[in-house]
Amino acid sequence: MTVDSVLSQTSRDFEWIVIDGGSTDGSRLLIEEHQQSMTYWCSEHDKGIYHAMNKGIARATGDYCLFLNSGDVLYSCDVVSCVLSHLDGTDFLVGNIYLSSNLKKNMVKKEFFTPEGVVWVINQFGFPHQSTFIARKILEQFGGYREDMRISSDWWLCYQALMTGDATIKYLPYDIAIYDDSGISSSNKKLLKDEREALLKEKPYLNQMYSFYNDNYDIIQSIRCNSYTFLIFRIYYFIYRLFK
Repeated sequence: MTVDSVLSQTSRDFEWIVIDGGSTDGSRLLIEEHQQSMTYWCSEHDKGIYHAMNKGIARATGDYCLFLNSGDVLYSCDVVSCVLSHLDGTDFLVGNIYLSSNLKKNMVKKEFFTPEGVVWVINQFGFPHQSTFIARKILEQFGGYREDMRISSDWWLCYQALMTGDATIKYLPYDIAIYDDSGISSSNKKLLKDEREALLKEKPYLNQMYSFYNDNYDIIQSIRCNSYTFLIFRIYYFIYRLFK
């Protein structure tokens, strides 16, 4: 399904990089069958999903990266052609995603640019990499994804870049992908919580910011957080720190 969704794209103006962890379930044979359409592929043992994603980043030469895991699919055959004109240098471009444990059935649509605002989503969830086009320069700036984490490294990179850095973000008004939510990141909430706490403890400043936004959830929920209100909240946070 994942392979078919890439092959069906009406625009071929992208690199297709496939990193397989030495699978023995027939994945390598499928890759070899379609290798002429791929920019690069490998099938070898790796140290986990973020190690594999970093290997893909190292091979990429384009301006943006979009990551699909095995089982995820692009929503329609025109996803790439629709998005291309929007890749304008913004660091994070986030579209809509559908969650499903049985692709094309019982799907739940998620729009992450909700009235609660970007700030709340970044603090609580991050943005799913299956529907987020990330500037390669941002990925390289942070040295790729933390490989010592199993399911929280994409959230951590997003959190640091958008909450404390100068990274920019924009909404893509398109359905980008269908995310297979039967994986470990959806089912193991305790691991997700433990990893986030461990990451935040490494940087007390970010831990304090995380707590601040959680404590002010009602305020964030009551306004529509665009770039201006996001800036106001950041100023409010620094004032809050001075007097606490």
